[in-house]
Amino acid sequence: MKKLNQLFCHSILIGMLILTPGFAKNIHVDARRGNDQNPGTRQAPLRTIHEAVSRLPDKLDGPVGTMIYVYPGRYQQVDIEDRQHAVLELNRSMSVNQMVLIRGVGLDGHVPAKLGEVIFDWQPESKPGLSGFFIDVRNGNWRLENIQVGTRREGNRLGINVTGPGQVHLENISVRTSSKQGAGLMAQHNGQMYLYGFIGLNEDVKTGENRDKTFASIRAEYGGLIKCRPKKGSSLVLGNGNLTVTYYGMIELGCETASISSWHYQANPIAANNSGRVDLHNTTTTLTAHNSRNTPIGLEHDGHVLAEGAHIIIEGKNNNNAIVLQKSSTLFCNDVEIRGNVKQDLMAYSDSTLLVGILGDLDGVRATTGATVIVEKCTGAIGGALRADSLGKVVLPDGREISSSNKTGMAKEKLPDIHQAALDGLAGKVKSLLDSGVDVNLEGPNKMTPLHMAAMGGHRGMATLLLEHGAKIKAKDSNDAMPVDLAQSYGHNAMAEFLKSKMP
Repeated sequence: MKKLNQLFCHSILIGMLILTPGFAKNIHVDARRGNDQNPGTRQAPLRTIHEAVSRLPDKLDGPVGTMIYVYPGRYQQVDIEDRQHAVLELNRSMSVNQMVLIRGVGLDGHVPAKLGEVIFDWQPESKPGLSGFFIDVRNGNWRLENIQVGTRREGNRLGINVTGPGQVHLENISVRTSSKQGAGLMAQHNGQMYLYGFIGLNEDVKTGENRDKTFASIRAEYGGLIKCRPKKGSSLVLGNGNLTVTYYGMIELGCETASISSWHYQANPIAANNSGRVDLHNTTTTLTAHNSRNTPIGLEHDGHVLAEGAHIIIEGKNNNNAIVLQKSSTLFCNDVEIRGNVKQDLMAYSDSTLLVGILGDLDGVRATTGATVIVEKCTGAIGGALRADSLGKVVLPDGREISSSNKTGMAKEKLPDIHQAALDGLAGKVKSLLDSGVDVNLEGPNKMTPLHMAAMGGHRGMATLLLEHGAKIKAKDSNDAMPVDLAQSYGHNAMAEFLKSKMP
């Protein structure tokens, strides 16, 4: 039996060696001393990355992969011969055992390059048929290590993209782009991206000085996957950017720490919508929305965040809310810590479900339109308004429930026609009712006016119509909330700004 076990283990080891790609073929690239007419050896390296990739066969097969060594320097050209194709396209058919590794190395060719020593700094083109990314992975299994992508000069808009069936692994990568809303890392249409070690996107940005040109998101859409591989000391830093998922895209962390700051006026640090999903698995994640109109976590249209084993730290910057869930979204996290200044901590509506454990104090919770907020623990004090209306429900750690049915929120009454129409955004119906003599400031349940309802629904056009007919912009409901307060509570930041601009 012992011999059988030894034979079995021996066969497993052989199988692992066969399935793990070796790197028997090496290509060397050096921007300072290379020449694209050279054979690509260490003694006679190539000059451009494009030339190294072009020397790969159209189909890579067999038990060994290819290693492309990239020496310190600034690589400002993809291809010396053809400047218009300034995108490094990685597109090769590969067998399951194959991988091409593009590794930044030190001068001796052995130790890993330090970040900032190997810089890809060509000018990506966004002409028809070209993606606008520095690196566009289309097919095959690729790995990049110890490389800085971009220097934030004009034209450095987008970083690294992967589209299915392509797969790319990134380790110790810095992306420094110049963009107002571009993607630093992107996976789309079933492309797969795996992150290791340190990953930084404009990680050197410490203030909002460059916020108009440094934004870089990590984005997954249309089935794309971006996943951090657990590793001791691994980290993710976004100096001005966010995690955004949509249309069944998924981002899964798993690094030790993540720090995500957004200075952009329209970018929540975590934004999930249209069936996108973010998993903060076991990651200590710090989120900062420096623009007070933004929300550190904002989910809508079936967006989901799962944070099992994670610790979420939200640094408040006078934000209206720390977490907002809309339209059948969900968030589950046992450890959420809200620091700084936030007007209302938790907000959920439209059949969303928010389940959190709070470390420290909790200040203000609202659940509305069928949403449920469950606070399973709170290690500090619970303060601020605790509200539930329109079939919403708030469950507190001591088992208390706040819901519209127990009169702690908005009473379950039938809304007057003008209120319902204002909430639904039916401008024609509201105008007809006003023309027939209905009072524009008619009070409904909880002394709410039609303008309150328009603010809840985020209907700016409706608000304009009501104001033109004499709606009182400072009317208060039974909770002393004006329409602008409801707009903020429901996460309609643009509506809130509009109403503020109309105040005397």
